[in-house]
Amino acid sequence: MRISTSTRLIWLCALVIAPTGAHAQSEDANCNLQKPPLDAGEDAVHAKILKIYPRAKNMPSGYSGCQSVWLETPPNWALAFRMSFTGGHVVKLWTPEYECQYAGGKLTKPSSPECGAEAPEPMRSEPAGCVSQHRDSSRPTEECVVDEPAG
Repeated sequence: MRISTSTRLIWLCALVIAPTGAHAQSEDANCNLQKPPLDAGEDAVHAKILKIYPRAKNMPSGYSGCQSVWLETPPNWALAFRMSFTGGHVVKLWTPEYECQYAGGKLTKPSSPECGAEAPEPMRSEPAGCVSQHRDSSRPTEECVVDEPAG
């Protein structure tokens, strides 16, 4: 299941900008990133750029660690949400406002009605710089395509 634009918009609208330490976080790969790395993927929702790391295409099928999504808040980036994966499956999604826990792809412990009944899939993205190319050009480069999950 791909996270729909409406689901992403609900998450973004529900956010109150807070520090990334708002919830306890894992020591796993990429779980303590404070800001998006330079090679973070990109997506856009209603003229706002999202930075996504790691990109879905770089997450192996049995990935254990986190995928983080930051929202453009010039001149900085604010953590929108973070998904924790174990063995390639989402086990937790957290935002500055709430946390959702999953097992076997199903919601087990919601802290908000915003939690989806099914675990989300990794966020897909385009390479860094592509959202700006789309804004500035009617013909972005061939590299600017949404990735497919690895595995």
